[in-house]
Amino acid sequence: MPTLLSFSASLMKRFTIVGSGVYAATLCEQLAATNVSEPVEIVLSARNQERLSVIGNACQNRVAQTQPDWKVRTETNLAAAVEGSDIIVLLIRVGGLDARRYDETFPGQFGQIGDEGLGLGGIANTWRTIPVLSSVADTIKTHAPNAQVINMLAPLGTTTRLLTDAGLNTVGICELPITTEEKFGGNADLFDYGGMNHLGWFTPKNAEAFETLQAGMEQGTVDKQVVNEFGATTLFYYYRVFNQPAAERMGCAFKPGRAAQLQDLTDQVLTDFRERPSEQSKALTARPTPWFDRGLIPIVTALLGGSEADGFVNTKNNHNGERLVPQLSDDAIVEVRTKWHADGFTPVSSSLLTAESVKFLQAASAADEFAYRGSVERDMS
Repeated sequence: MPTLLSFSASLMKRFTIVGSGVYAATLCEQLAATNVSEPVEIVLSARNQERLSVIGNACQNRVAQTQPDWKVRTETNLAAAVEGSDIIVLLIRVGGLDARRYDETFPGQFGQIGDEGLGLGGIANTWRTIPVLSSVADTIKTHAPNAQVINMLAPLGTTTRLLTDAGLNTVGICELPITTEEKFGGNADLFDYGGMNHLGWFTPKNAEAFETLQAGMEQGTVDKQVVNEFGATTLFYYYRVFNQPAAERMGCAFKPGRAAQLQDLTDQVLTDFRERPSEQSKALTARPTPWFDRGLIPIVTALLGGSEADGFVNTKNNHNGERLVPQLSDDAIVEVRTKWHADGFTPVSSSLLTAESVKFLQAASAADEFAYRGSVERDMS
């Protein structure tokens, strides 16, 4: 007969973070501050036991301040970490920040902008990540086949494709459409949204939307030349990686050295956690994490029975027989609006993409397909 303690624990929702770096502490603290009423067991998974123990101790201290009935535990064994999980968040970076540094620098020798998710850097990251992620997917499939998998690995398109093709209930999440739309004053009533991760397009629905774009141009949150060319506005990654003159105009041009900066912050956070695990780390709060509080937390809250949430999702284009972005293939991973609730999400298809936006997206989708197929089949030709 199970004890009261084991029975109570079995009723807990299990939330597992795979790839639990120092910012897992931020995620745990934000989750514990939500309106979720049921108790939650948070499982932190990573390979380095000493580092994981330090992070786990800091997470436990933060969660206990607002949710004393919640549990936090650590697991270096992936199968044990995901076993019976209700929600699994993937935060893995294969190769660590050294790999990100490589992805951001080597494209420069070809006259390209380096990025871990797009262009040449994104292709290199896909090649490096797919074999590791395939093994992770197999483990999840065996030990938590019904879990909602929330993917946050770059490149989000190809990694979400791998997890979906493995038969897992997977979505990719990014906060950028939310924060971008807010900056130029848009909303779902004014703009159709559709595209790919970091390459989505806001297409105006009505006269008020055009007025909003005009105001955004005057405020510097929308680029006039891009709107004139595409009939829509987009996310800053398009400017940074594919339209550098626009990036200069928008003040978001690529600046080298980001990976090194993040490594310095990570090292300082670990030192703070070791020395003062119950105190806030200034190095931790120095880096805002909108992908958690704006992108992930509202969705997880909805899945755990809290408030419903609007958001954006990366998913297979063919959703229950409907193409969410009609101009792209069934297998493409697309980014669209969604409504989240306890049973999952309801997507909103994108029907207003302009001809120029479609042309660009079809080329980007073909590049993703090339990178994905080559990485899965280990074919460099």
